[in-house]
Amino acid sequence: MKKLLFVPLLIASLLAAIPAFAAEGIAVIDMRNAVLATQVAQDAFKALEEETEYAANIERATLLQTERQAIAKNSKKMLRPYRKKKLLICKEISKKKVKI
Repeated sequence: MKKLLFVPLLIASLLAAIPAFAAEGIAVIDMRNAVLATQVAQDAFKALEEETEYAANIERATLLQTERQAIAKNSKKMLRPYRKKKLLICKEISKKKVKI
């Protein structure tokens, strides 16, 4: 039984160790940045920014983001008393150590 477990574990550990040895001398290329840095991509972005629909969408997205942040901040303020009350109830229950 031990041999049946030993062999797969040995093989798995060897397979996991091989990429560690092979990693030396390998460069990682960020394809997204490489493509977006080309002149063609820069020209496409410039043309996109000049479109009125795109500018309107960006403005709307910024407005929605600001609104979302305000709602999140307001909801946190509204939930504070409930969290404190919940904490007090939990402390009270733990003090009583009610047996069921």
